[in-house]
Amino acid sequence: MQQTLTPARHHTATLTNLAAGTTYEYRVGNGTNWSRWSRFTTATATETPWEFLYFGDAQKGLTDVWPNVAAAAYASAPDAKVTIAAGDMINDSNKDAQWAEWFAALPQTASNNIITTPGNHEYTGDGLLLQYRGHFDYPTNGPKVRNETAWFTDYQGVRFVSLDANAPLGGPDQAIWLDRVLSTNPNKWTVVTFHQPLFSGSPGRDNIATRTAWLPILEKHNVDLVLQGHDHVYARGHLTKNEIDGGSNGPVYVVSNSGGKNYELAGPTNNNWVNNGARRVVGAEGVASFQRIQVQGDRLVYRSTVAHVRDGGSPQGLAVGDTLDSFTVHKDAAGTKRVVSSQLAPSTR
Repeated sequence: MQQTLTPARHHTATLTNLAAGTTYEYRVGNGTNWSRWSRFTTATATETPWEFLYFGDAQKGLTDVWPNVAAAAYASAPDAKVTIAAGDMINDSNKDAQWAEWFAALPQTASNNIITTPGNHEYTGDGLLLQYRGHFDYPTNGPKVRNETAWFTDYQGVRFVSLDANAPLGGPDQAIWLDRVLSTNPNKWTVVTFHQPLFSGSPGRDNIATRTAWLPILEKHNVDLVLQGHDHVYARGHLTKNEIDGGSNGPVYVVSNSGGKNYELAGPTNNNWVNNGARRVVGAEGVASFQRIQVQGDRLVYRSTVAHVRDGGSPQGLAVGDTLDSFTVHKDAAGTKRVVSSQLAPSTR
């Protein structure tokens, strides 16, 4: 029997004149029926240490794998102020039940900031992104034709930028806009997120147009973190030209996976990183992870933790609770940067 869908209406409210460092409570209703009370706390007037979470694709395993990954992440960082989801949050965008399952694992989004980017599956069955735009309301400060799919916001010393990597020809309009947004960035740190990665972690994938359009801009402005998804593996690295003794001094590119779908990791020597002047420092397959990033003045402290291992295990021998990756980005007052990895197991390189 074909299911009859009930039309839904999404509502957005804008709160003004909020005080810094203040907790507010709110609920949503129609005058008769009300949601439970939720609360959020605004950013402080001065920069203090804080942290955010980053997830790759949830997509598959929305009722078993994804809830466990999200729960482990918030158990690790219960006071996270921002959550980043790098696209493919669901598999079929036109199936509202999948959105309900994704949100059910993240009740914390009622109280903290959520930054998302559209993946290819946000367009699946919903070419106009009606569901995506309905569920999320973002600033309209992006390129004219990309409002809510390309935009930026500042929070506690970090400029966050979300781009739409599904754009034809690699999104040259976004490249022009991104150059301007990064040129006027007053913050110490910059984090950019989009779905399809510049350096693919899985064999046979190569996002040439996007890499051609965006990589020079990200390198020009020495963006700190570039957080991506799509490949259903874990990979992290940098351009070889940015290598210095004991680390690197340029952008860090990361691909991660947070759901039950897994792809093969490309080999260590002939892969999309090596073939495009980059080095993959860490790589793993068969796992779902969450990433916790602490903002500590002149440091970004990054740690990726395994929250799920597929049936049959990971070729890298990883187990739930293992640290998959860890590094620190140091930046002094003059902007001089140094990225230093923690000791990594050879199996994840």
